[in-house]
Amino acid sequence: MVTLVFIMLTAEPVTKLNWRHHPNIENVRSVVAEVDAAMAAGKLVGRVRECEFEKRTLRVDDRGVVRFYQWDAGGEDSADLVDYYYDPSGRLRFLHAKGGAVPNAARETRLWFDESGRRLWRLHTFHGEGMDFDPEEYPEFIVRDPRKHYAGKPIHYQGPDACTEGPLKDTPRVPPNAGSPESD
Repeated sequence: MVTLVFIMLTAEPVTKLNWRHHPNIENVRSVVAEVDAAMAAGKLVGRVRECEFEKRTLRVDDRGVVRFYQWDAGGEDSADLVDYYYDPSGRLRFLHAKGGAVPNAARETRLWFDESGRRLWRLHTFHGEGMDFDPEEYPEFIVRDPRKHYAGKPIHYQGPDACTEGPLKDTPRVPPNAGSPESD
């Protein structure tokens, strides 16, 4: 009986009224919590690639599966930090982007994905004056293959020797609470 109720709830679409506690959203939140806990415990091995105007950080579990990817990109007039969370099978489940632009724009996007990669829900806020940015409008910002993206050319390509790469010097990372209902 409980299984039938759960199946019925997960089959129900995510809406404005139910998204905060919808089982599919809760499932994504558990992935985010699991990844954040693994990072805090030092269980994810990381590499960092730094170029002018951007930094890419890749974190993998003990099986070599990418569980977290961070893309910090910007330029002279804007900057954005995008956190990507992946489930144990390496599928993108959550994206949290936060950034701004001159003169005083502030923007934030949260995207939840199901196991098939379909978007479950989206929250986007924008305040101030300046350029808005929503990762969902730019396919290259929905990073489903983080290893490929990590190795790819930076936005402001400066030549083959413009970037440095190495192991991540781990410092405790404060999770952004990106998936918690209290921060939504």
